[in-house]
Amino acid sequence: MTATPSVTDGTTLYYSDDNETWTTTAPTWTNVTDGAKAVYVKAENPNYDTAEDNGTVTITKAAITLAGTKTVTYNGEEQKLELSASDASGVVSGETLGFQNTPTVKGTDAGSYTEISYESWYVTKADGVSDSTDNYSIEVTGSLTINKAALEIKAKEQTYTYNGEEQGPAGTYSAEDYAEYVTVDGLVGGDTLSSITVAGKKKDAGTYTEEIVPSEAAVTFNHTTQKTITDNYDVTYTPATLTIEPEDTVIVTITANKGTYKYDGTEKDLSGYTVEINNPEYLEDYFTFTGSSELKGIDAGIYRTAMKASDFVNNNPNYTNVVFQVENGTLEILPRDVKLTSANAEKAYDGTPLTKTDGYIVEGIVTGETYSFEVTGSQTEVGSSNNTYAITWAGEGNEYTAKAGNYTVTDTLGTLKVTAATLNLTVRD
Repeated sequence: MTATPSVTDGTTLYYSDDNETWTTTAPTWTNVTDGAKAVYVKAENPNYDTAEDNGTVTITKAAITLAGTKTVTYNGEEQKLELSASDASGVVSGETLGFQNTPTVKGTDAGSYTEISYESWYVTKADGVSDSTDNYSIEVTGSLTINKAALEIKAKEQTYTYNGEEQGPAGTYSAEDYAEYVTVDGLVGGDTLSSITVAGKKKDAGTYTEEIVPSEAAVTFNHTTQKTITDNYDVTYTPATLTIEPEDTVIVTITANKGTYKYDGTEKDLSGYTVEINNPEYLEDYFTFTGSSELKGIDAGIYRTAMKASDFVNNNPNYTNVVFQVENGTLEILPRDVKLTSANAEKAYDGTPLTKTDGYIVEGIVTGETYSFEVTGSQTEVGSSNNTYAITWAGEGNEYTAKAGNYTVTDTLGTLKVTAATLNLTVRD
């Protein structure tokens, strides 16, 4: 509230909150008022009659708003949205909002959760002691959305030999025996597939694309018995091919080489494949290979062949039904273990940094590969800290040859310790 006289020269303003005691200082209120507070004002000027008026001051509660949202994917475990008081709006500058416990929205199954729990809240004034809670109202809201996890149930290709009857994997399978007919990708949190229905049967020889169809999967949840598979999973069913082969079919199984090595800077070459034939009269010389079985690499990573059944061609006219089944191979080169050790050092405080750049050990880098290593630890004040380091691997802008992706680094850091110096005191008479 402000008071402005029509004549300011020589005029003195007086204020009162009870119309009895007057002062030249306007009354003030800091906290929320209990209704409107009356303020009486009079203006005195020796050349004018005294003027009087009054007004009111009302301080209402400030509104605090704290809101948050979070979206996650179902993982079979309880997930949380936790709100921080520092994110609230509406708190007067210098004052601090706090909670007895963190406002939290919780949920496990897929869905939307808005129920927020916390015990109590408070606001402390800028002095860190005085309570200002009664000066505020608060609204705390939160929304936690748990999306369904993606689950793919993929039928496996099945091959039978013609026998004059319908054949196929049609049936319902339990957890103990479904693995022969389907693969399951995406179950989380200890959930398990308890049953699956598979359709697919044929009698005559031939290749039937997408004939094997999985459906009606059921899941045993690790955390509840009250949910069905579609409550927490978006399920995709992928069909597969059913093959009924003639009785005289020759099956040639091509298996690419595979292996695992530790990175050592040298090329690993597993190119090639092995051959198994179900008919001993059919020889490997009877077919040709037009693709590539190359499988080699130097750097850490996984390398795969890309052979296809169509890369193999039967050249013997005495065999009219030769089926090539191809299993591609993988070469996995694992990162090499590197151990980094920095040295310890200790001295009494002298105002200068304590460093220990020598005495470090780097073990495991392939001989001949280059990199940059610098010990960066420093301790000046009394106390201790790790003797840290910095390593620069091969990359754009340098000529180093050791690549970070080829190594797994384990470090043992030394300690830089500065102890208190001796303080001498001499007293003379």
